[in-house]
Formats: sequence, structure tokens, C-alpha cells
Amino acid sequence: MACGLASLTVSHTVRNESPADVDQDLDVKISKKDNQIEINHLKSMPHQKELELSQLKEQIEKEKFALSASQTKAEREISKAQKLIWEKDAELLAAEESRHF
Repeated sequence: MACGLASLTVSHTVRNESPADVDQDLDVKISKKDNQIEINHLKSMPHQKELELSQLKEQIEKEKFALSASQTKAEREISKAQKLIWEKDAELLAAEESRHF
């Protein structure tokens, strides 16, 4: 960088520019470079956000599938429990009826 600064200073001195002008030109170049870096970063952000969104969608789909499987299993267990309750209720009713006779 020192070599670049020296050549910049020499070329500006040859053109009769003051050191303040040289500093200002250098500040402008640095600012433009910083701005370009920021622009490139901002340009890459939509792609990064699309990737994150895609990953989140995939995760949501996996969780929906797991939830659906859990719900199906729970419904099956509830159905078994209801059937068992009905069977036990029928046994109890039959036992009560046989006691009365």
C-alpha cells in the first residue's frame, strides 16, 4: 500500500495538486471501495435469505410430517382405549344384570 500511496502522491504532485486534494481523492477511493464491498454484501443477502427460507420450509415440512404421524398414533390409541372402555362397560353391565337374577 505504501508504494501505491507514493505513486498516487507523485502523480498528484506532478499535476500540481495539493496534499489536501490527494487526501480527499484517497478518501473518495476508499469510500467507493467500502461502498462496493457493502453493495456486494447486500447483493448476496437475498440469496442467503432464500437458502435460510428453503431450510426453514424443509424443517417445517419434516415437523408437519412428524406431527401428523404422532396425531395418527394418538388417534389410534384413543380408539383402542374407547373400545376397551366399551368392552369393560358391557362386562360391567352384564355382571350387574346377572347379579339381579
